[in-house]
Amino acid sequence: MARKRLVKQVANHGRIAQVYRNGEYDEFEVRFSINGEDCGSESDYFTNDKDDAIETAEHWVTEEN
Repeated sequence: MARKRLVKQVANHGRIAQVYRNGEYDEFEVRFSINGEDCGSESDYFTNDKDDAIETAEHWVTEEN
């Protein structure tokens, strides 16, 4: 069973990005949603760098539509 812990959540105008730490795979996962609707697993972002995951989340919620 995956051990995931929420590290950070950022939101802006209905766009939400959640950064999770996955202890099973020793990586960070960024999940995206718009207006409460999950963007799907194909849009999830995986990295072993915490700063990269957080920067990706922050960039995504603030980029222009």
